[in-house]
Amino acid sequence: MLPLDFTRYAAQARASFALALTDGHQRIAVDVQIFRRTGPALFKPLLLSLPTPWVAIFGTGNAGLGTIEWGEGPWTLLDSGEALDYLGRIAWETMVLMDASSIENAPMREFWRRAGAKPLVMVSCWPEAPGVIGLGRGPEKERTLLRDQLTVAYYLQAYRFQPLVVHRAYPGPWELWLTQDTPQLLHSQDTPFTPTQLQKLSRNQPSVGAKERFQAFWAGPSFFQAWY
Repeated sequence: MLPLDFTRYAAQARASFALALTDGHQRIAVDVQIFRRTGPALFKPLLLSLPTPWVAIFGTGNAGLGTIEWGEGPWTLLDSGEALDYLGRIAWETMVLMDASSIENAPMREFWRRAGAKPLVMVSCWPEAPGVIGLGRGPEKERTLLRDQLTVAYYLQAYRFQPLVVHRAYPGPWELWLTQDTPQLLHSQDTPFTPTQLQKLSRNQPSVGAKERFQAFWAGPSFFQAWY
């Protein structure tokens, strides 16, 4: 079911994320497109599901936001530029890459290598394209190799100018919803949507009005307005 507010998202994402960990997945993605909540705020409901102690590495150099949102706990917060030097000096059982889509490919590959058999969780607030996990910066071939190893525990992306939402909650299917009036499931499938598939599925769906289009440009998709 599509979460219509942050509380329902938190419960749904927490359950899906915990189940992915329980099922033994070691490379997990949580990807939600949202404008007015930070990555740490988005990930906060999932904190207690992580094996401890854990380390969070912030791709945008804003580890201070993690301290503000999460406070003190069994975790270490590092900015990506300093993380590789510190990982060997601290104890950790799980690695979390915050704002993962902003990390360059070379350090991204090294973080994956250093995680080894421990869980590594990718958290991004900005998918690269409809249905595409936000993952690093660099050649698409390298990003695809990493992306193919990921289990998507949770994915939620709303279109700006159409009342459409792409959703996935592990272990369920990938879904495309029409959110105009009462939410309606348009299509579901077991594998991630490709941009071409979504282009075809969305082609004949309605667009938002001029007022919503203006609001979406500044504040993001109207679907998320109830989350704030």
